[in-house]
Amino acid sequence: MFVFPGCTIVKIQLETPLMADDHGSEGSEQAWSAPSRTRGYRKKSLDIVRLERAGDADGELLAKYKKACAIEAMEKPIENIVFRNRPVKIRDRMEFDNLVLHNVRKRITALSLPARDSKYMFVGVKEGFRGESTFRFSSEASEVYLLDQELNLRHVLSFGFGYCRRVETRQDGSVVRCVALFSDGFIRRFDFEENVKNMVAVDACGVVSFEIDWDHDLIFATDGTTLIWISQSSVVSVFSGVRGMIASIAIKRKPPEGNKSGTGSMANHSPPDKVPLEFYALGLNGRVLRFDCRFQERKGISFPSGYTFIKHLAQIDTVIIVDTLNNITKILYDEGDSQRTSTMFNHSLSCCRSNDKRILLGGFDGTIRHAKVNKRKSRTKTLFHLARNGDEVVLGHSEEELKALDPKGRPFNDSSERVVDLYIGRERLFAAYECGIIVGLTLL
Repeated sequence: MFVFPGCTIVKIQLETPLMADDHGSEGSEQAWSAPSRTRGYRKKSLDIVRLERAGDADGELLAKYKKACAIEAMEKPIENIVFRNRPVKIRDRMEFDNLVLHNVRKRITALSLPARDSKYMFVGVKEGFRGESTFRFSSEASEVYLLDQELNLRHVLSFGFGYCRRVETRQDGSVVRCVALFSDGFIRRFDFEENVKNMVAVDACGVVSFEIDWDHDLIFATDGTTLIWISQSSVVSVFSGVRGMIASIAIKRKPPEGNKSGTGSMANHSPPDKVPLEFYALGLNGRVLRFDCRFQERKGISFPSGYTFIKHLAQIDTVIIVDTLNNITKILYDEGDSQRTSTMFNHSLSCCRSNDKRILLGGFDGTIRHAKVNKRKSRTKTLFHLARNGDEVVLGHSEEELKALDPKGRPFNDSSERVVDLYIGRERLFAAYECGIIVGLTLL
């Protein structure tokens, strides 16, 4: 096995009623916000990265990245990039003005940064670039890469549980607490402090997705047909009354009384049935199941089918749902007896992350956006765009490039362009792409 210079390898062994959509105002795409009618006041720009926005785009060069029809599946690692109209042979790590990238040359399946100033980010990787069924379980050898915030590879963690489908991490002093789902269908908890310690498998099998509330050490998981609640490493409740397949799950933290922003602190040791949490499960049939903190089902909500992703953004106390069939993202208003939706963005999200009271958005189409949302409208700014053609990708950042690569109206049929996840670090915005590229964009 090839070992990158300066990194260590750690090998791990372990025994084994129907609701009408209320379409709100559309999100507007703009580089700089128009001034308010109030004299002397300008809206704050949503551009948060230090990338050059001026510059011409080579239309002929970018034309081949416009995908009007089905494209060939990715077969091998990315070999070349196009940056500022210039093709460059890609190395493992490359640095440009205000942009650093690392090509892991494997499919990226997961990304987690424990805290903004954490030493390492955790990157789940998989051999080969072809997708596979969520319900195909395997236990082959696999790796998780640990990169520092300069995108240098520092550690390689080796496992025998199949590839890492999802990993959530939290910084606790010098120790990183980790919860990871592997492709053998088991969730495992472990600590990392320059090596892996205290690994324990959670008592649930066939798991395909999970969410965690760290403050109360509660895991919400699913095997696709059953919902499972896990406290520490033991199952505390199961719901098997789901009709159809579960596409996505989410945990909603209700803000404490007197704090509607959802950013206040809460007790860390409350029993599960006493914490201000709600749980959502989105089915492929369009039905949203809701559960209270006692794991009791509340009245469900029904939508047309096509929704595939649900998430709660705690900092703005908003539940979003993604309709990949119609390529839109909506806000779900779910208070008391009132349930409705309004269109937030005219594009689908593959991931999102709160940034103060704004939202970072990653797309299936390779775009990274920054958005501000309220109950009446949303504003968005495209920060960066990665598009693939064969074993080559273009890194779009100037206004002309972003305009030329605008995917609006075209199908997102290249899964390798998908943004797996994104995080704000000390000095950079990090995003991981399924094609094996991780980018770090210098913050303003």
